[in-house]
Amino acid sequence: MRVSVLTVFALAALVRFCQGEKRARCAQVSCLASCLPLPMMKDMIKTLKSISKPWPSDSRRHKRFLPKFYIKKLNIADISKMLGIYEDHVFMKLWSHGIDYPERFIHSFYRLKISVERCKENGQAELTRYARKKIKEMEEAFKKLQSTELSQAVGDFETILRWISLYIDKNLSHSKCQ
Repeated sequence: MRVSVLTVFALAALVRFCQGEKRARCAQVSCLASCLPLPMMKDMIKTLKSISKPWPSDSRRHKRFLPKFYIKKLNIADISKMLGIYEDHVFMKLWSHGIDYPERFIHSFYRLKISVERCKENGQAELTRYARKKIKEMEEAFKKLQSTELSQAVGDFETILRWISLYIDKNLSHSKCQ
């Protein structure tokens, strides 16, 4: 009896500290890094800054549409879901209202979305437990956006682009993947 209990604990510890999850994450990071050049991400961020309306500095703190996330706990499925939410509830509404975006931004957004979808197959394809509830709340908030708030939500998309840039930068957060 003691041997079987100890064996179960040993197996549980082995599974907990197994490198499989890290290898899957490294595969996702490598895939995204090869598909998405950082200059494209920087160009998207620069374009967003020129497109989105600047907020008064005092109200920006209180009117953030994105929930706070710890980037190291996010996986590629979480990022993919957030991109889908932005496409469905922000960009499609803006594009249907006739707001012109530079063609290269639209092309870059779809390239980003397709690359994330393709790289999702290299690892965990489900939302993390950490982000599932926050992403659901984010989607509910984005469904309720008024047309005046859409450009402010576009400004928050810069944060997601920065998260993706950090996610694919092996030198910063994933030095163990090299």
